[in-house]
Amino acid sequence: MLSVQPTFDATPSPQQVARCLAELTSLRDREQLQQRLAGHLVAHFRPRGAQVCRRRHDRLEDWDVLALQGAPAEPGEDERRALLEALGREHPLHLDGVPGRAFYPLLGSHGAEAVLALQLDGSPSEAHQQVADEILRVYRNVIGLLDYGERDSLTGLLNRKSFDETFMRLAGLSAQAEPALSGCDGRRHWHSGDPCFLAVIDIDHFKRVNDGFGHLVGDEVLLLVARLMGETLRQHDRLYRFGGEEFVVLLSCSQDEGARAALERLRERVAGYPFPQVQTLTISAGFTRIDADDTPEQAFGRADKAVYAAKEGGRDQVRCFDELLAVGAVSETATGGVDFF
Repeated sequence: MLSVQPTFDATPSPQQVARCLAELTSLRDREQLQQRLAGHLVAHFRPRGAQVCRRRHDRLEDWDVLALQGAPAEPGEDERRALLEALGREHPLHLDGVPGRAFYPLLGSHGAEAVLALQLDGSPSEAHQQVADEILRVYRNVIGLLDYGERDSLTGLLNRKSFDETFMRLAGLSAQAEPALSGCDGRRHWHSGDPCFLAVIDIDHFKRVNDGFGHLVGDEVLLLVARLMGETLRQHDRLYRFGGEEFVVLLSCSQDEGARAALERLRERVAGYPFPQVQTLTISAGFTRIDADDTPEQAFGRADKAVYAAKEGGRDQVRCFDELLAVGAVSETATGGVDFF
C-alpha cells in the first residue's frame, strides 16, 4: 500500500504546490517518482476512490490493481477500455457523460505503464485541473531528464551508468527473500522479498552483420533486438545495453525456472523474427541468481561465463551458471570483463 500524505487543502496554495514539485524534482528513482505522483494527485483531488491500475504485458485485458483509497475493484469492460486509452496519452482522460471519472497516465521511461483511476464527487474545478496538469508536466520533464542521462542513445534501453545503483537496491531486496517461495510470479513486479536474477544476452555472430551488411544495418539489428526485448520481457524487468551487441537484464523471479522461461521466450522470439536484409539471427544468454552480498562485477562475471558456455555449446541457447557449476563446467570464481561505474 502506498502511503498518501495530505498535500493540498481544498484550495491548493502556491506553497503546497511548490512543496509537491520540490519533492518530485528531488527524486531519481522512477518507481518512487511514480508512487509520489499518485500520492500527490490523490491528496490533491481527495477522491471517493482511487486505485493504480498496472497493465500486464502478457494479457492486455488484465490489470493489477492497487487501491490507494477505498476498496480495490477489478476494472469492468468500459473501464478497461478507458485504461488502455489513457495509456496512450500524456494528459488525463475524462469520460464523456460520466462526471467524476478521471484517468491519469503515470508515465514510465517510454510512455505510460500505469494509470491512476479516480472517482471524484463531480467534475474537478478548473483551478484544480490546471494544478494537476502542471504537476504532470513537471513530472514528465523529470522523467525526460532521467532518460537523457541514463538511456542508450541508439536503443533507448538503460545504460551502464545507471546499472550499479539499481543492482545494489535489488540485491538488497533479494536479501529479504523467503527461501520457501515456489513458482514464478508471472507478473514479476519488484517487491521487498523478491529474488532477482541477472542475465547477459549476446547477439550471435554480430561481427558478420557489420562486416557483411554495414554498420547502419548493424545498428538497425541492435534497435530491433532491443525492441523485441521490451515486447517479450516483462514491464518491471530492467533492460540495459552495455555496449556493442551485449545486453543485460535484471529479472524478478522466485526460481531459476521462471528466469529461464523468460529468456527462452526472448530467444525464440529473436530466432523467429525476419530481420531486414540479415533475415535470420540468434542470441545466446546466460543468467545467475543475485546473492545478497554480490557486487555487480561478481554477478555479471557469473552470467558472462554462462554466456560463454552457451557460445561454446553451439550458440542460440540459454544457460544457467548454477547448473553449469553443479556439473563442473565452470569455476565458482568469476569476474566480468566489463568496467563498472
